Amino acid sequence: MMQNKTVEISYFKAWKGKQLAINQLRGDPVKSFKLHPAYLYMIEQVNPGSTTHLKVNEDGSFKYMFLAYRACIAGFRYMRKVISVDGTYLTGKYKGVLLIATAQDGNHHQYPIAWAVVDSECEESWTWFFEKLHELISDDVELLFISDRHKRIINGLASVYKQARHGHCIWHLGQNIKLGPKSKVGGIALFMQAAKAYKQVEFGELYEKMKNSYPGITKYLEASIDREKWAIAYFPGSRYNIMTTNGSESINAKLVFARELTMIALLDAIQSLISSWFNNHRKAAVASTRHLTPWA
Repeated sequence: MMQNKTVEISYFKAWKGKQLAINQLRGDPVKSFKLHPAYLYMIEQVNPGSTTHLKVNEDGSFKYMFLAYRACIAGFRYMRKVISVDGTYLTGKYKGVLLIATAQDGNHHQYPIAWAVVDSECEESWTWFFEKLHELISDDVELLFISDRHKRIINGLASVYKQARHGHCIWHLGQNIKLGPKSKVGGIALFMQAAKAYKQVEFGELYEKMKNSYPGITKYLEASIDREKWAIAYFPGSRYNIMTTNGSESINAKLVFARELTMIALLDAIQSLISSWFNNHRKAAVASTRHLTPWA
């Protein structure tokens, strides 16, 4: 500032000026939270059938928010019954965590189902998220959830969805293997092959090879996780080819800039993203002369 404008100011004054400029461009975070109830109310009025929930603390401050648009809710019955859940941190003034549940359609496109903003990624917040999701998607033995292996997700899911099955993301499990027993890249690649093997005979051959070449990996797996949670050959339901949480993570990645914004701006970004995707797929559906999925 001294070199460019020949004006000398304190660090605090420069920082304060920057914050004022950001608030003018992106909106005031405090005012955004105050507008939150009205914003959610208008979503339900303008888009009937959409579901919103807002939970506050005893002092009236924000705690949890849940949002699922009607189109996303209605379209899930045409998706594979595999739901990926993931959380990502918000980077704005008040932080927090953005939770998401996604599915996959017959063309392997990622399909957003529901979102939530919570104060922290704890077992209580995940349980609340699953409770609200349960109001839209019933518990079912044919339903599968995929997530990483954090206890807060596992416990929250088990307390709400008692019949649905739960599988683990093999990418995250592969990262845990790297952080646990020392192994070469070849060992991780062999683990991935074994996890994706559809036949138990093929799995057995790969697992035995992994046990002989990288005993540390098999020792870690046998001590830490049930085989049916990560090996598709032993999974008791229909997991299809969905082995990771890449779907939910990739959608969250589309909002990397929006995660810096105020709450209302973040919700606007989510709405804009979903509207764009649904519009593009609607155009493709209108132009198609064949069934879009086996269930259509």
